[in-house]
Amino acid sequence: MPRTLPLAAVATVALALTGCTASANFTVDPDEFAADVATTLQEQVGASVAPTIDCGDESIDIVEDEQVICALSVEGDEAVYDTTATITAVDGADYSYDAEVSDTPRS
Repeated sequence: MPRTLPLAAVATVALALTGCTASANFTVDPDEFAADVATTLQEQVGASVAPTIDCGDESIDIVEDEQVICALSVEGDEAVYDTTATITAVDGADYSYDAEVSDTPRS
């Protein structure tokens, strides 16, 4: 016996879906992005340990010129530095970025 949804249920689902919006941009998990930035910075300075990077809790849109402000800290130092990662090129879900660490810690 085939299963069918009552017409009212189909209409309710259709109405519910019309209220949804979808982003046309790819996104990246902030923890994944932070780990990538940490590895890049570790390699740039030749450190034996990667810094701790926190880029928040919100998914990051992968769009050119998107700026993400992250917090950088290193073990043994209480200072936290703003780190601005700017997405410079996008190819679908692939992206490149530049990261710049502030010269002075947050106050």
